[in-house]
Amino acid sequence: MQTLLDQSYLLDIMSRLLATHSPSGMTDEVVHMVCLELMALDIPFSLTRRGAIRADLEGARHSPDRAIVSRLDTLGAMVK
Repeated sequence: MQTLLDQSYLLDIMSRLLATHSPSGMTDEVVHMVCLELMALDIPFSLTRRGAIRADLEGARHSPDRAIVSRLDTLGAMVK
């Protein structure tokens, strides 16, 4: 099965993410942006007390579970 991706949407969201200031310890702005996008896509999510986002997409089958993990800070750009 082949899934078609909306390339203009992906370019837009990636451009907005990359343009959002988010050094380690100061990720409120990018977390807020991602939460707004999840709401627009009607994807249920919650925030942990440390500011991590947990979103849950129901699949066609409930098992096996899969996870995608990503950083929202720009730590990698600051490390030599």
